[in-house]
Amino acid sequence: MTGDPVAGGGKNQKKRLERPLRDCARPPFALEHLQQRDAGHRAYHYPKPRPDGPRDLVLTPRELIDRIAAPVPRPRRITFGRSGQV
Repeated sequence: MTGDPVAGGGKNQKKRLERPLRDCARPPFALEHLQQRDAGHRAYHYPKPRPDGPRDLVLTPRELIDRIAAPVPRPRRITFGRSGQV
């Protein structure tokens, strides 16, 4: 067994793994579209016009973090061990 996940799988496995790996390597948003505005606000400039009109989304740093963290799923189980001690 080798450390390369594609080594034994051939062409089909390479195609099957290519997209998930590419998606994981992609940042959640394009940093070149993010700008700092006055008083700590951040503006995200959409490259294409949105249906509701504005091309800039102005957020506070807290709102920006909330939007970035929203797609991250919560853990399904407790991630620390229980030893019975309080």
